[in-house]
Amino acid sequence: MKRSVWMLLIWALPTAAILAASVPTAKKVANLADDEVKTGGQFRVIRLEGEDADSDLAPRQWDVTVYDMRRGNHATTVRFKDGVAVSQAGAVRVFDDARWSQFGRNFTGYDPAEILQFARWKLDSSEVIDRVAVLPGMEKVKITDVKMSLRKLSDGDVPAVWQVKVKARSKLKPGREGWIGVAELSAETGEIIQNTLHPERVSE
Repeated sequence: MKRSVWMLLIWALPTAAILAASVPTAKKVANLADDEVKTGGQFRVIRLEGEDADSDLAPRQWDVTVYDMRRGNHATTVRFKDGVAVSQAGAVRVFDDARWSQFGRNFTGYDPAEILQFARWKLDSSEVIDRVAVLPGMEKVKITDVKMSLRKLSDGDVPAVWQVKVKARSKLKPGREGWIGVAELSAETGEIIQNTLHPERVSE
């Protein structure tokens, strides 16, 4: 019996380590997506979206949109799960407040001006979560899940912006848990662009 327990532990420990190592950060996934789309070594990522975070708050699923002239709308979205590419499809335009001025591209496709400036992408996904965790009021809650996206707010040589939607649980009242809002940060400097997180929704 003891031997069986030890064998189970010996098997479980490396398996857990392998699983943890297989969940890549956004930068790693972006480079993998370029390889999948075969961009010839050129960085062509337009947007990343991550969800289904693990216990370390690392998104296990990433959808990466890559500029791709071979597509009718000039972009391919590659989906990764635990660091493995599981699908490719023509990208669908994501519409948000930053994109109203680019409405015409819903018909003409993605533009090279939307490609992220890799040299100005300083903060990886794990570093962004660390910064969000220390925003005012967050000491009262434990982050339990995140949904993340990275994109530029305008064309050209501008830094990208991280948008992080946060789910949290009260430290004093663990039964209280829910989505508490969104924080937006510069991917270049870490500056808080917008903070609509309300940890008091679950902490009070």
